[in-house]
Amino acid sequence: MGLKGLLIACFRVSALVGAQTIPRDTILDILSTDPQLSRLSTLVNSLPPLVQQFNTADNFTFLAPTNDAISLWLATNRSSDYIQATLQYHLLSGTVASASITSSPIFIPTALTNHSYCNVTGGQRLKATSNGGHLLFGSALQTTSNALSTVGTTDIIAFGGIVHTIDKVLELPIGPAETIVAENLSYFIAIAEKEGYLSGKARPFVDAYFSRPNTTYFIFNSAKALAHLNGTSLNATTILKSSGYGLAPRVIYSTAFVNGTQIMTVLGLPLLVTVQDGNTYINDAKVTSRDNFISNGVFHVIDDIIDPWNITGPPPSSTNTSEARPAMHLSTGAKSGIGVAELCAKSCHELPELPTTESAVELPAEYGFHQEIGKAF
Repeated sequence: MGLKGLLIACFRVSALVGAQTIPRDTILDILSTDPQLSRLSTLVNSLPPLVQQFNTADNFTFLAPTNDAISLWLATNRSSDYIQATLQYHLLSGTVASASITSSPIFIPTALTNHSYCNVTGGQRLKATSNGGHLLFGSALQTTSNALSTVGTTDIIAFGGIVHTIDKVLELPIGPAETIVAENLSYFIAIAEKEGYLSGKARPFVDAYFSRPNTTYFIFNSAKALAHLNGTSLNATTILKSSGYGLAPRVIYSTAFVNGTQIMTVLGLPLLVTVQDGNTYINDAKVTSRDNFISNGVFHVIDDIIDPWNITGPPPSSTNTSEARPAMHLSTGAKSGIGVAELCAKSCHELPELPTTESAVELPAEYGFHQEIGKAF
């Protein structure tokens, strides 16, 4: 055989080997051939829009709940729209191999863009981490789903992406007010009730405040915050009325909490991030819970009310008394006498006014904390 013939033969062998190794199975093919995913396969095939989306998916990672996970999840009645949105939430953008997931969290955009369930540009996110060799995927209400570690259930190669099987259906993030109630942030709720934010008069404000797209909230929830309100001249109504401080007009996950950085709020004043002794602070309030997914972004829980006129970090570390307490100065406009409400009016003009302090405390006598909290939000 001449050199030309040898080269042609080698090319044909290479092409044949390549054709055999290129994955041809779509997501639907994988679901239909894996016995532990049969219930998921039936569910997806009952929804034509999902069939179309999954057949044409490219550069994806799909988290496939097992039969047991699907059965448990469907024990609660679900509408077809909700099922479709939930399964879209399991279709991630990009090929996320198990080896690329570490103990440091990553926040991955998904195919969930339906505005009935998501108000985050680019698709709702979920969190991926690794712990002890197990992949963990986090979603709403701080719930997690483990990627199964059995051989063959992670990094299943598909045409255009990969599939991981998981042991729990990831729940969709819900609205911020509903999440606050579901996570029982009772001190924040008590402060909101005390200041009249659960009254009917405040409903337009609450609805507008919690329906902003692409938003990060810093929610104060602690006995310390409630005592701060009760024991000092700090007027929580004034701070909340500004609506801007403690609210950032973009989605900020905890991976962005780098010491010394600033987070600009819709009020036009910054928040200061400090990392000290293993804790993270927003101004001088400690972050006690982070990355709580909500339908329009994320919220982080802090242990005290943050004051827009006191933009300082925490006290110096007890292990380093020479450490300077970080501080920032207010803008020229603020120094010249522009008040919080005026700054807010320029930044948050679309939000309705809150009731005054006097009218806010006029709550109906039967306005019970536990009975009416859901209705009020």
